[in-house]
Amino acid sequence: MGASGGFTVGLHLIAAFELSTALGDVWHWTWIILKVAIGIGLVIFVHELGHFLVAKLCGVKCEKFYLGFDVPIKLGPIVFPRTLGKFRWGETEYGIGIIPLGGYVKMLGQDDNPANA
Repeated sequence: MGASGGFTVGLHLIAAFELSTALGDVWHWTWIILKVAIGIGLVIFVHELGHFLVAKLCGVKCEKFYLGFDVPIKLGPIVFPRTLGKFRWGETEYGIGIIPLGGYVKMLGQDDNPANA
């Protein structure tokens, strides 16, 4: 192996090190973002659980308890599902909506349409 061969191997090692460092940074920041998202999700869950428990203690029936919003999303011919998952237990439907920007508890008789106000 000549002088240029050793130089090429050295460049490959440097490039491999830089790539592994860059990927390490990506995983590091991905993990941080995931932890923040889980933390915010827990805060939202506890907040909505407060609404749910007070409604139950006051005798108000709750139709839905959701993390995220279960609104229909349509992009051209593509229609996305409203939820990532849901199940019914008793009178309440529990689920995780497709838009992870909050949560809600829908109580019996609640109408959020401003046109009906």
